[in-house]
Amino acid sequence: MGWCSLFEVSNSFFRKLLFLEGFYSSSNSYIILGDILTIIDPGNDYTALLDLLELGFKPSDIKRVIITHGDYDHSMGIFELMNYRSARDLEVIMHEMGPTTLKETVERRGGKIVEVRGGETLKLGDCELKVFHTPGHTIDSICLYHEETHTLFSGDTVIPGSVAAPNPAAMGNIRDYILSLRFLRRIPVKALLPGHGAPVIGNCKEFIERTYEELIKSITGEIELSEAAEILLRHGYIEEAIFCCDKGIKANSEDRSLLKLKAVCLNSLGRFEEALEILNELLKERKDAYTLTIKGYALMGLGEYEKSIECFDEALRINPSIVEAKIYKGIAFMLLGRVEEAMKIQEFKNEYIRIFEGEVKKLKSSR
Repeated sequence: MGWCSLFEVSNSFFRKLLFLEGFYSSSNSYIILGDILTIIDPGNDYTALLDLLELGFKPSDIKRVIITHGDYDHSMGIFELMNYRSARDLEVIMHEMGPTTLKETVERRGGKIVEVRGGETLKLGDCELKVFHTPGHTIDSICLYHEETHTLFSGDTVIPGSVAAPNPAAMGNIRDYILSLRFLRRIPVKALLPGHGAPVIGNCKEFIERTYEELIKSITGEIELSEAAEILLRHGYIEEAIFCCDKGIKANSEDRSLLKLKAVCLNSLGRFEEALEILNELLKERKDAYTLTIKGYALMGLGEYEKSIECFDEALRINPSIVEAKIYKGIAFMLLGRVEEAMKIQEFKNEYIRIFEGEVKKLKSSR
């Protein structure tokens, strides 16, 4: 269908944008109009350039290319452009971890590589785009963000209706991918301009959340949310465990096990006051040793050591064999400087010795 305008909105930023829909072997492409043209992801389709020339632009008008990652379907159009002698002084902006061969070929043909790491602000005439490093699909994946309009050029990091799998050949991995989505969830996005599929304006949060959820499922599989949260917590994906807890609680607000698990996750993140809010509500309904132990840990995190000991004592009156309460009580005594009382708790003493012996072994092996 050729290059077209984006969205029927009055904002001047969108009036300066052109969009070309990609296909199976070529990504979407975007152009920012100005004194010079900037192409975001030139794709892998020579007809894109021909269509642009038909609009009255010359190859020499295109001075800057930004690629969201080095996959061929996003980047090979650079060389179609560089076939024109007047376009050989092209500036190509890409992440520093992008493919070495791509960089070397651009430079050999007269282009200039500008490497970014993430955190930079690109000044493109009177338009500014922030660079976010969002590894996961590939190590060099970046997103570009126009703060004024909350517009995200998402490359393959977020694709409406799909998820780009991590590409091991480009050092993509699921842990980085999840961390990238964790970051993107925190920023306002009102317009999503992806590397594939139709651009979206309005409810963009939904597509970021879906991508995040699908990545989580790639770790846990299709299982109950409570099980998924426990697996994620064990593997250190604490915020993702909270995501599963929240999703389960939304479906069933009376699920005490998910509320307790969320409190454990909040404690692990040092968000003790939020954990206490949940735990106090649970303890109003029924007192049990496990919930009291979690509350004691939260109080200890807030420096309320005496109160935490009271919680551990109450937990141990209900269940004298709960080891965690005994160990945490010993820690609270130590933090109060009451070492002798701490060492009278055998479970704490055993744990203390085990950790001490482990540290001694580390010191010996490092010599």
